[in-house]
Amino acid sequence: MEINIDSIKKRLENSDTFKYYRDETGISFEDFDVIDLQTKTLIKQGSKKIGAYNIMIDGDNMSTYYDLTVDGLTEKKLEKVKR
Repeated sequence: MEINIDSIKKRLENSDTFKYYRDETGISFEDFDVIDLQTKTLIKQGSKKIGAYNIMIDGDNMSTYYDLTVDGLTEKKLEKVKR
């Protein structure tokens, strides 16, 4: 199966989870590594300028990993807890 980066980008950008993290931390598709789990290969290298983010592709299934240690996100969480 061939992995289409444009379709992965579209699926990610339509995700409510991605939209939340994009708004909170400023991440974009360019920040994500794309990994094919079936062949265990890196398809696209992410920028790592904000944190470590991964998209794992396993056939038609896609899962994402978000770096929850990013300062901007941590500060938002602490701000909400203080209220």
